[in-house]
Amino acid sequence: MLRDKIKRICKDRNITIQELERQAGLKPGCIKKWVGDASPKLSNAAAVAKVLGVSVDYLLSEGD
Repeated sequence: MLRDKIKRICKDRNITIQELERQAGLKPGCIKKWVGDASPKLSNAAAVAKVLGVSVDYLLSEGD
């Protein structure tokens, strides 16, 4: 699940979801909505991937 992967990467990088959202220019609580069938806009996923230092493909792929 996308949100779980983001949470794990944030934990590894010692950054909160709130800080990630701020650095990526997203509204507070935006990532929390990325569950189940809800998908982020590509631009939002790209912003998150950039902050986390991973590719969009990695972020959106199944598994690790």
